[in-house]
Amino acid sequence: MDNAVETPQGQKTQPINLPPVRKKLRKHEGLGKGVKRKLFAEDSSPLKKQNSACSDMETLSSPVKSGCESRSASLDESFGKCKHEIACDCSAIEELLCHESLLDSPMKLSNAHTIFSSDKWKLELEKIIASKQIFLDMSENAELAAYGETLCNLRIFEKISSPFLFDVQSEERSYSVVYVPHNKELCGQFCQPEKTMARVLGVGAYGKVFDLDKVAIKTANEDESVISAFIAGVIRAKSGADLLSHECVINNLLISNSVCMSHKVSLSRTYDIDLHKFEDWDVRNVMNYYSVFCKLADAVRFLNLKCRINHFDISPMNIFLNHKKEIIFDAVLADYSLSEMHPNYNGTCAIAKEYDKNLQLVPISRNKFCDMFNPGFRPLVANAMILVNVCGAFDGENNPLRHCNLDLCAFAQVVLSCVLRMTDKRGCREAQLYYEKRLFALANEACRLNPLKYPFAYRDACCKVLAEHVVLLGLLFYRDVVEIYEKLYDFLDERGEFGSRDLFEATFLNNSKLTRRQPIREGLASLQSSEYGEKLLHDLRELFLINSTADLDKDTSSLFHM
Repeated sequence: MDNAVETPQGQKTQPINLPPVRKKLRKHEGLGKGVKRKLFAEDSSPLKKQNSACSDMETLSSPVKSGCESRSASLDESFGKCKHEIACDCSAIEELLCHESLLDSPMKLSNAHTIFSSDKWKLELEKIIASKQIFLDMSENAELAAYGETLCNLRIFEKISSPFLFDVQSEERSYSVVYVPHNKELCGQFCQPEKTMARVLGVGAYGKVFDLDKVAIKTANEDESVISAFIAGVIRAKSGADLLSHECVINNLLISNSVCMSHKVSLSRTYDIDLHKFEDWDVRNVMNYYSVFCKLADAVRFLNLKCRINHFDISPMNIFLNHKKEIIFDAVLADYSLSEMHPNYNGTCAIAKEYDKNLQLVPISRNKFCDMFNPGFRPLVANAMILVNVCGAFDGENNPLRHCNLDLCAFAQVVLSCVLRMTDKRGCREAQLYYEKRLFALANEACRLNPLKYPFAYRDACCKVLAEHVVLLGLLFYRDVVEIYEKLYDFLDERGEFGSRDLFEATFLNNSKLTRRQPIREGLASLQSSEYGEKLLHDLRELFLINSTADLDKDTSSLFHM
């Protein structure tokens, strides 16, 4: 029986009880000018995505060689040249690693992210690195006369087995370069999962994920492999991890601990389940859940405030868990397919690939609202901006806090869905069918539409999603929902978007009549009576009060923070 929903273009969404799907990759050359590297769904049959549900594993690694005990080697102040013996295992990493890049704007130009020439900067970066002989001579005795605080000894490269961030300086700017080592042994073992006994965990818009002996193997395209490697290197370095670290979970962020740029394959670890599939919610364990949410929120803060990276795809399907019945032991935020550097670093971020000795710039960040997030978990402010300008871009004002709050607002949508499941007296599955079914149908409709080809239909689909978000928000915060509704209504009215305003009003009023609060009243009262339940609801409410671009400047450091 066909239970799909038909769109204005005669397309059909996935069945409405499925989570919203990811947008399918289109060839870059087929996109309009100014469109980011991967965008919208083709007018073809829906992509089905499966989520991982597999066993825990130890971190993928080979034995790590410990450095020499002495770290007293000094650096030449002029060149940063290591003066200890070449044969010594000590890498003196405290003096050599990049600690300042990605902290301040790398250029003196205020509008750097709009006027840079990627080809020119890539040539400049290549000349700098080539002049320092980083890749020209890989012999054991070769030395690198470092420029600024880059590397001073090629032996250091031989020790690195996971992506790691370094700083390369020119007179005008600082480049952030992630060195991506090539492990031939791991390549031979994992880079052809289709020919092994690897089990398919998921098939999405950007590739496939396999499980082989509890190792997660992700195959992807060129751009996503670059993003994956770069983000892994930045997170590893900014966390203060050791240069020889193989960890793939850092600050509750799941990253690749090995990336093969030759085959576009990245390795990490597997988890029991994703948050969307977790059904063992129990309101009595709210302290456990609040603690998990706090760790995930801290991961978002670290990613934005320290690493200068927007996740842009926070959803229950991208949060992985290990649990025993209703208790969650650990949770991580994963999948950086839609992630972007904060735009003021455009053109200054690259990866250096060991396997072909070449540099590759990270795709530039365009910060278009229609590129960001799964529509079902997109922040209120992002959906509202789409209704004014379908292909409009987010203005972060070079302020990491604004970028961070945008990601946290998407995280709030995830927490809202968890609270509804947690408090429904009928159980998790009934809550999914009753509260998520209509939202996912509307979100899938938006996923299937190309904003460039069908801008008005896409805008209308996002308008309906926005209205449904406000309906669900009112189930928990009925005293605030009128203010939020009127603020969004007035926003559309003031900008002359009368069609979207009326559709928003009609959808909200109609769906409000169809949504009952009764099933969650008892569970919600229980939540409000506990200390951590009250904290959870307070923090969630504060994040949902961020529903305009001006609100993104709010200090949210105390929210979801233990």
